[in-house]
Amino acid sequence: MGAVPIVTNSTLWPLYVDMPVMVINDWNKDISIDSLMEFEMRLNRELDRKRLKIAKRPKIWAKHWIEMVNKYRLNLTSALNS
Repeated sequence: MGAVPIVTNSTLWPLYVDMPVMVINDWNKDISIDSLMEFEMRLNRELDRKRLKIAKRPKIWAKHWIEMVNKYRLNLTSALNS
C-alpha cells in the first residue's frame, strides 16, 4: 500500500498518536517535498526502532472503539448515579 494519510490539525489529533499519519496545520504552507521527505525519514526511523516491537495498532479495529465507547458509557453512568 505505502500510503500515509495527511490530515489537518484538529481536536481529533490524539486519535493519530502512534499511527503513521502526517498531521499538518496548513495545506498551503506545510506540504512540500522537503516536509514529506522529513516525515518519511522520521517514520522510517520510528519503524526501525520498533521493528521487533511493532504494536498491533488497536485503533484500526472496531473492537477497540467498541470497548472505548463501553468504558466511557460505564464511567458516565457511574458518575450520573453518584
